[in-house]
Amino acid sequence: MSWPRRRFLKAGAAALAGLPLLVNRAGAQAGPARRLVVFYYPDGVPGPSQEGEPTAWHPTGNGANFQLSDVLSPLAPWRERLLFFRGLHMGGTDEGSHPGGARKLLTAADQGQHESFDRVMARTLGADRPHRHVYLGAMANHNNASGDKHISYPAPGHTEPPEDDPVRAFDRLFAGAAPGSPDPAVEARRRRKASILDAVGEELAALRRRVGGAEAAKLELHLQGLREVEQRLDALAEQMPPGDRCTGRPASLGAVRTDALYDPANFPAILNAQLDTTVQAVACGLTRVAVVQASHHTSELIMSRFAGTALHTPDFDMRSHQASHYGA
Repeated sequence: MSWPRRRFLKAGAAALAGLPLLVNRAGAQAGPARRLVVFYYPDGVPGPSQEGEPTAWHPTGNGANFQLSDVLSPLAPWRERLLFFRGLHMGGTDEGSHPGGARKLLTAADQGQHESFDRVMARTLGADRPHRHVYLGAMANHNNASGDKHISYPAPGHTEPPEDDPVRAFDRLFAGAAPGSPDPAVEARRRRKASILDAVGEELAALRRRVGGAEAAKLELHLQGLREVEQRLDALAEQMPPGDRCTGRPASLGAVRTDALYDPANFPAILNAQLDTTVQAVACGLTRVAVVQASHHTSELIMSRFAGTALHTPDFDMRSHQASHYGA
């Protein structure tokens, strides 16, 4: 039952294992670098099976004497820096519930009634980066998924969808991040956008003063978004030193069919591209806080069907959501 998910997670661990290497190449910083990257696989990990098989995810042993599982083996070079949690529970309200778990995962609050942890880190740890927060997905919006299928809450009760298009994500993240002096055309666009944002921000602020309650909260989110865009434009033009700028596109972007983002056959290519884009954005100093979401908690993807990947298991055929309930 657990092999396709085990192989999927091992492949994901291998991809994320490259993050420390690329970050080290981005240039020395004063003191230890602090970053947060959340990888969210909604339908869980291969824990103990109903037949009594041991967990294929959790390390064995206790304290500093733990041994990594096969799934986590790509992280072995950083074993001394790893910390694993086990035995955490959502609490009675959301125990065993897909939507409840997604709402509470990063907010620690019923119904998602709190700003999520990644957003807290974005406005503190990531406040001085061009992109305070990056939220990318691979088929995370499939079948018009929204609300409780997403995990990032910029404000209590309000989720924000991830970007499912790797090409669009890369172009947005790296727009204007060219080496050397700022491109005159890019600088002109920056000034023009800043002027427009100033005018729109003043109108929204005036409107917010005339309304109250939920509408005022929504307007505050819009204003916050505008402020982030302004900070991003300024940072790209002024804050980023030439050594931190990156222009190369990940090779994995070439394998993405943007006209078929929700074709299940394209899921591995999309996820690889999103991981590569995340790694490059962090390594180049464009962000310190990122979330990558692999589909959503009622996903109909059959992970074992992806020929040519570590997930491929020809004699196994179970949908991701169905597998999460296996044996229940």
